[in-house]
Amino acid sequence: MVETASAKRYVLALAFIRRRFSSITDDLCDVFCKQMRKIKGRAEEKLDNYIKINQEKTDEVLLRFASISDTLKADHSEE
Repeated sequence: MVETASAKRYVLALAFIRRRFSSITDDLCDVFCKQMRKIKGRAEEKLDNYIKINQEKTDEVLLRFASISDTLKADHSEE
């Protein structure tokens, strides 16, 4: 490296720095993706748990809505 011209040394140094920077960026992206997968997994578990806990309430609300909807659609006399 000492025997090469200074311009070539700078080019080689910059190429090395750029290569390392891209490697570091890739590593950071990998870490970020792993964290996002963990967060997504936890969120899916919590959503499934929430759905299991509240399924009866949801079913009851939908049944009441269906009942009200049927009542409103039915033809009734004014009596």
